[in-house]
Amino acid sequence: MDTPEILEMILAGTDMRTLLTSAQRVCRNWASLIRNSRSIQKTLFFIPIKDSEWGIGQKIPNPLLMETFASFFPTKNRPDSYQFDFSDLVMTRDASTLAQFIRADASWRKMLVQQPPISKIGLFHISYEIGGDSAESASILVSLQPARRPDSKVW
Repeated sequence: MDTPEILEMILAGTDMRTLLTSAQRVCRNWASLIRNSRSIQKTLFFIPIKDSEWGIGQKIPNPLLMETFASFFPTKNRPDSYQFDFSDLVMTRDASTLAQFIRADASWRKMLVQQPPISKIGLFHISYEIGGDSAESASILVSLQPARRPDSKVW
């Protein structure tokens, strides 16, 4: 296709899984366009969008991460207290799937959890005790820079 703008619009409307797997294998031009298009990279949750590009206060969770790591994402019908069961994760079902997920260059490692990205992570803990109830909270700001191990490699 000689008109990259039209191809970019078509690919931007393609589902994430196809963009990450099949579409990049069509040809080098498609792979390059997917890697270098800011709009497609935003669609794939690789680079952040600004609140001004989105509905104010509206947050969209990454659908691929929600599907892949379902037990990590809250649902309306789940109780407030929840134990994560890692055996529910697709990656734990067989060795070949696990190998795909733990690769250092696995695409999910670079993805944002939601768009626009979170800016703060908080924890709220309530204790119910005989001597009286108590509540504690804490929060930390989130960096959009990749997390680095002590040996300077990206996690």
